[in-house]
Amino acid sequence: MLALALLCSRARAADAPPAVETLRPLSTDRPDVTESPNTVDAGHFQMEADAARVTRDADVTSYGFAHTNLKLGLADFWDVQVVVESLVGLEGPESSDWGFGDITLRTKLNLFGNDAGPALALMPWTKFPTSGSRGNEKVEGGLVVPFGFDLPWDFESGLMLEADWMANEADADYHFELLQSAAIGHSLVGPLGAFVEEFGVYSAEPGATYALSAAFGLTYDVDGWLQPDAGVAVGLTEAAEDYSAFVGLSLKL
Repeated sequence: MLALALLCSRARAADAPPAVETLRPLSTDRPDVTESPNTVDAGHFQMEADAARVTRDADVTSYGFAHTNLKLGLADFWDVQVVVESLVGLEGPESSDWGFGDITLRTKLNLFGNDAGPALALMPWTKFPTSGSRGNEKVEGGLVVPFGFDLPWDFESGLMLEADWMANEADADYHFELLQSAAIGHSLVGPLGAFVEEFGVYSAEPGATYALSAAFGLTYDVDGWLQPDAGVAVGLTEAAEDYSAFVGLSLKL
């Protein structure tokens, strides 16, 4: 009788529908500068891409197309990322240069709050100079520390500090940079949301001044797995880029 009961129990288990995997809501490192402290679910893939971006700084206009961040969740608290600048264009008053851009490797470790509540993460990164004359042809890297939390009335907010080791523009040496940012977002109507952000860069390079910018953007959530976005950033100090406008999207599989 015991054997018969075990066989019936196994048969019922085999006929039961498989358990539905519960995933965290889509959380992206774009479209704002402030990165998310949340990682991609273990065993899942996420793509975040600038479909097109145009940036103006002084007398140079730069373009980017299909700049894509490919993410893979390795554990519930850990993902790895490859950022590929698929097509870069520089247009100056006397010349232009188009081609492949740089490649950046990143990994994100969530320290707490990945599923709910305030969240904190560490994200080291290294850039490899695959863009040739369209970049500075130097290896660079740093550490990003993003912190996210909820505010009253369904506002969401994020703060970020980033310490980087960057190449000098004038010579072969390197210098320290510190980027800080703060962003706040809220739903406007249904799945349509908006964010505002400020971000600034302090550079220890001789002769550099503080670069402060502000940004505004829109996002549209499609069933928690797809999010188109668009926005613009404007420089508030002379050292910052004049403006940058973009459209893009994120999706999780």
